[in-house]
Amino acid sequence: MKMGMKVMFMAGVLLATASGLIAQDEHWDFEVTPYFWAAGIDGEATVQGNHADIDADFEDIIDAVDAGVGLMTTARRDSFVVWGQFDYVGMDTDELDDAPAGGSIQTDSFLAALAAGLRFDLPLKGSTIDVMAGLRYGCVKTEVEITGVGSGEDTEDLIDGIFVLRPNVRLTERWHFNPTFLVGAGDSELTWEVQPTIVYRINEDLALRAGYRRVFYDIEGNGGNGLELAFQGLLVGVDLLF
Repeated sequence: MKMGMKVMFMAGVLLATASGLIAQDEHWDFEVTPYFWAAGIDGEATVQGNHADIDADFEDIIDAVDAGVGLMTTARRDSFVVWGQFDYVGMDTDELDDAPAGGSIQTDSFLAALAAGLRFDLPLKGSTIDVMAGLRYGCVKTEVEITGVGSGEDTEDLIDGIFVLRPNVRLTERWHFNPTFLVGAGDSELTWEVQPTIVYRINEDLALRAGYRRVFYDIEGNGGNGLELAFQGLLVGVDLLF
C-alpha cells in the first residue's frame, strides 16, 4: 500500500472515531497530554550489506538541534476507552560505532497510534487497566552514509496492528503510576514500546507527567537495506483533564 493511501486510511479511522465521539449524548471524559520527549537513538543499520551500530544519546541530539515532541489523548465513556499517541522525532548524528571509517545517519520519523478497548478495575483501590487493540502508522525516513563504503536512503511507510496495555495504579491520592506497554507487527517485522510514567495530579483538571519511553522498530528496507531502530529517553508532559 502506497504512502498516500495509508495516510488517507489512518485519517479516515481518526475522523470516524472523532465523529462517533461527537455524536454521542452521554458524558465523555477526555485527557490530553502534550509532551517533550528527549529521545536518543540506538540500533543497527545495513547499507549495501555493510552493518553499522548507531548510538546517539540526548547530548548528541542537543548538539544536532533535534528532539521529539508528541501528543497523547484518551477519551472514555463508562468502561469504553479510546487512546491515541502522535510523535515526531528528527535527528542527525555521526555516532556510528562499528563503521570502519565513521559515517552519519539522519532520521525523520512520524508515529501515529490509535487503539480502542475496555477499562477494567484492578484489585488495588482506585486502580484500573485499559486493554486495547488498534493500529500504528509509522513513516520512518533514514539516510545512512558509511565512509568509504557508500550511502543509502530509504523511506518506510508502515501500518502495524498493535495490542496495548495501560495500567493506572493509584499510589496515593495524588501520585499514580501510569505506564504504556505496546506490541505489534504488520508492515514492520516487529514493533514494541514501553513507557513507564509517574503522574502527579495537581487537581481534577491538571496533572504533571514524567517518565521514560522506548520505541523499537525492526524494518526490512528496500534494496537489501535494513534497520533495527530504537528511540529512547526521558519524557515530560502536562495532562489536561476535562
